[in-house]
Amino acid sequence: MPTDFGQRKRDSAARKKKKDTHGQDAATAPVSEPGFAAFEKHTKGIGMKLLSKMGFKGKLGKDEKGIAKPIEVKMRPQGAGLGSAPVDGTQMKEKISKKKPINKPQVEKEVHVEAEAELWKKKNRERRVRQNLQYKTAEEMLQDKAEAGPMKIVDMRGPQVKIMVGGDSIGNKPSMEEDDTSLGELRHNLRLIVSLTESQIQATDAKLHHEKDTVGILQTDMERLKQEIQASEGKIESLESLEQEVKRIDKHVEEHGAQISLDELGDLYLRVHEHSAAEFFEHRIDCIACAHAVHPMLSMFADWEPLDDPQYGVDDVALWKKILDAHGSNNQQTYRTGTRSSFRALLEQAVLPKLRSALLNQWQPVDPELALVLVESWESVIPAQMKTALLMQCVLPKIQRCIEDWKPTLKDASIHHWVHPWLVHMGDHMDPLFNTAKHKLATALQDWHPSDPSAKELLKPWVSLWGKRTWDKFVQRNILPKLREVLENQLEINPEKQDIEPLKWIMEWDGLASSRQLSYLFARFLFPEWLEVLYEWLIANPDFDEVGNWYLGWKSLFPEDVLANDAVRRNFNAALEMMSAAVETSGKNVPRPPKHFAFSDADIPVGGAEPSRKASFFAEDIGFKELVQRYAEENNVAFLPKPGRMHAGLPVFGFGRLTITLDANQQVIRAKAGEQWIPMSLEELVKEHERRA
Repeated sequence: MPTDFGQRKRDSAARKKKKDTHGQDAATAPVSEPGFAAFEKHTKGIGMKLLSKMGFKGKLGKDEKGIAKPIEVKMRPQGAGLGSAPVDGTQMKEKISKKKPINKPQVEKEVHVEAEAELWKKKNRERRVRQNLQYKTAEEMLQDKAEAGPMKIVDMRGPQVKIMVGGDSIGNKPSMEEDDTSLGELRHNLRLIVSLTESQIQATDAKLHHEKDTVGILQTDMERLKQEIQASEGKIESLESLEQEVKRIDKHVEEHGAQISLDELGDLYLRVHEHSAAEFFEHRIDCIACAHAVHPMLSMFADWEPLDDPQYGVDDVALWKKILDAHGSNNQQTYRTGTRSSFRALLEQAVLPKLRSALLNQWQPVDPELALVLVESWESVIPAQMKTALLMQCVLPKIQRCIEDWKPTLKDASIHHWVHPWLVHMGDHMDPLFNTAKHKLATALQDWHPSDPSAKELLKPWVSLWGKRTWDKFVQRNILPKLREVLENQLEINPEKQDIEPLKWIMEWDGLASSRQLSYLFARFLFPEWLEVLYEWLIANPDFDEVGNWYLGWKSLFPEDVLANDAVRRNFNAALEMMSAAVETSGKNVPRPPKHFAFSDADIPVGGAEPSRKASFFAEDIGFKELVQRYAEENNVAFLPKPGRMHAGLPVFGFGRLTITLDANQQVIRAKAGEQWIPMSLEELVKEHERRA
């Protein structure tokens, strides 16, 4: 125990001694100058130890040519930059001690007192020298500056002294003179003053522009508000005047009651409308006018018979159209969407009931002239949509029923006289009627013979309405088979006694039937037999002059457009070759004509086919729909599609009074009976149609 007492104290003293020894070792490190790293004695010497391990022997650099002493910190005057003249510590202390406090500027007077004499004290007031302040204007300062000449500024930031003449020379290359004066603080202060002044000028300029813009905007708003006030005042005056006029008219109507005429009331409201048309419709004065005009107009048309006097009341209604129809007025104003115009309401109450009654109950479609005059008389007054609705509801259904009941005959060809005049007014809406008429005409041609020319008069008016393709198809189906029968059965080719009357029947259809259709007809059913007769005649050693005249006579019967067709031209060329061979060989070596020439696609008309293709121009591939259509035509029943209607994925058709669907895959016809669709045969369809008719 005694030996361990104080052991901790001894260990601490040993460590301290070791530390001091280490500091002395660091202080004795290799140095090149005395006093080097003297501060190591106050530390543990870690800096020198690290430097020694890295190869430091006293100086920096690879060749030990660097400085040994660290860079000393030197104080600079307040506000002086790095480029100002160097000042050592002693000079800095002297400058700091000699620095005088900055006196604040006084407003009126400044008293200079010598600090040594303590003139500020009361006892030394007699020794004070009071100086009055002198004020100068900007012009005087500029004049003094001009007389004094440019100010010299000494720049001592670099290794040489620079003297710059005038403030404008700052930043330029000035002349150089040596001087010991430093202007670092002055230049710094000048830069601050210039920067602050620039900021103030920019802020003031921006504020000035903002204020100018604000003034311009306020002036524009003031002008706009003045205009709005003037417009509002004018509108108020107009509304007050309009109110007075309406009250005056209302009072006039109350005083006269039913005795007031439609013309008188129209003149009163016309003046109001012309005075302020915009306000008339904007504030719905037209509704008030319509309410006043209803009863006089009903009284006016109470005993009117439209078909007997179609012009009656047109001028009076035209006056009210000018008053009430917003779309027809000068302002072209359209108010709320979906609002019915007052003029339409007036027509629907007073005029349209009379027109509908006359067209539905008194007019007959076979006499279109009366209805056409009525429609054309009111066409300029009634709106277009109202006119279309009137025709679709009253005229078109009656014409359609009349066509369905029409039984065409070749002697009665007057259907176009009472159907075609309505094309100007109904246009494409009459296309379903044309389909019905086409089926009726096809039925009328079933018993027709080409020797009867009335068929041409019956069909001519429809050529331009159906279009070329539809018309060619109609001719192919209903006319050409009849002409073919004439060529096959009634035209006999006999050079001794030739009857060309059947051929003239066919030639009369030139212009209605296309040249391609007639050329194909002749090439298929006339020229094979004609060439065969010519061959038999040529091998019998005939009179060739007679043969040539016979050839030219036949050729003159054909129109130019038919002769220009290749199918016809090939047959006539073949006849010439046969005649030439007969002349050269005296009828001993005449080539036999072919049964048929091959036809090109240009020779075959729409629907035609070359015999080698196993199809005939007159025998079509009849589908299920065509079969039903032809059966309907044979039984004088209208068969028409109903566009847009489908049932179970199948299109819906109208078969007379029935509605049917055709299932071509299963070959089934279903007719609608109530809510069900019942299968029916063609005979059952015809019987059901006749029962409902």
